[in-house]
Amino acid sequence: MIRYLILLMSVLLMVNTGCRSTSQKRVNKDITGINEQLYDLEKNQIKHSTRLKKLEDELNQPRGKKPPEEKEKIDEQGEDYNLVYKDAYKYYIEKNYIEALKLLSRITARFKDDSFIDNALFLQAESYYESNQPEEALKYYQMVYRYFPFSIKADDALFKIGTMYLDSKNPTYALVAFNRLISEYPDSDFANIVSLKIKELKNQTRSKQ
Repeated sequence: MIRYLILLMSVLLMVNTGCRSTSQKRVNKDITGINEQLYDLEKNQIKHSTRLKKLEDELNQPRGKKPPEEKEKIDEQGEDYNLVYKDAYKYYIEKNYIEALKLLSRITARFKDDSFIDNALFLQAESYYESNQPEEALKYYQMVYRYFPFSIKADDALFKIGTMYLDSKNPTYALVAFNRLISEYPDSDFANIVSLKIKELKNQTRSKQ
């Protein structure tokens, strides 16, 4: 009986060894695919959790009282981020983009808290865009998307990136940006518009072939 078990174990070991080399690549490929799917799921979960947390904080905050996070928006020199950003936004509304950019540059240089710096970067991009500096605008839109993918401004920035590439007659890059928006931010307010633009771009590509 013992000899039979030893023989059986030897056969199983040989079969297992032979199969291992042929299936290893398939296993590695499957693991890679699973890891990519898990990363995408985790990214979307964190994005939605961040938005829900912000909404919950706003709803639970008593009227007439500043949220706790605003108390921390003070730099080493005692300057309040909210006041600087408010003045910068006021200049932006007044179309005084030079002064708006001065204040926004001050914010991004002196305030290092990642929880709110994305708003300043996005407004910088908007200011550069409105003042006819598309290269600078594109750079700051890309910074918002690249460094703050879970920001509520991320999908907006990605939409602006795709639109700018489309306006500059670069449909390939525009299509990449639009596809990323649909894939990474399916609940975005821009999703429907982007879906139509993707169809138009694909139809244009087919008509040229």
